[in-house]
Amino acid sequence: MLAGILIPLRQPFQVGDKIVSGGHTGRVEKIETPATFIKIYDGRRFVIPNADICTNSVVVITAFEKVQSQYDIGVGCNDSW
Repeated sequence: MLAGILIPLRQPFQVGDKIVSGGHTGRVEKIETPATFIKIYDGRRFVIPNADICTNSVVVITAFEKVQSQYDIGVGCNDSW
């Protein structure tokens, strides 16, 4: 119950943010006292108990306007540019 009160007060994420929690990635649809609802990319709804959000890590993908990406590109010795 306390977790449901702390999340709206601390606002680690908001409705509409993309988050990763419990191995699932999706957009926050609704934040209620007992749980947070996210819509995952295959169209299903995933319900995360707020107690889990307070005790485990949550990645907020849309926390910043710009995101840095890294890619590894391999070039062989005999490849031409």
